[in-house]
Order: sequence, then structure tokens, then C-alpha cells
Amino acid sequence: VEVEMGGDDGIVRSVTLATGAVREMPGHDGPVYAVTFSPLDGRIVSGGDDGSVRLWCISGDIEAEVKAGDHAH
Repeated sequence: VEVEMGGDDGIVRSVTLATGAVREMPGHDGPVYAVTFSPLDGRIVSGGDDGSVRLWCISGDIEAEVKAGDHAH
């Protein structure tokens, strides 16, 4: 079981409860206010004060980033 959380330092963290191992996913410029995990595909989505939403794969690699004002095509 893992727990994901965001920090004031702009880092998303994933903690494995059984071992206490912490994986850090830096990327936001400012506090992270929202983090959610999808057990269906193993992705993490985070949103921060910098106006960006980031999609992470479970390994911690960033897959996509959308900043405020960006438009999907």
C-alpha cells in the first residue's frame, strides 16, 4: 500500500507503508495542493500553486504537464 502526498516544497511524495520507503517526484514551482492516485493504471495526478497539473507514472517519471493558460489540441 502506498500513500501519495504533496508538499509546500513543490515535491510529490509516494510512501510505501510496509517499508517506509519514500519516492520523491519534484517538479512543481511552489506548494502542491492536490494529489490523487488511480489504481486502475498506476498514475498519479498532482496540482499546484504554480497553476500546473502533472501526470506521473508510478515509477515517478512525469508523463505530461499542463500549465494554466495552456490549451489542449
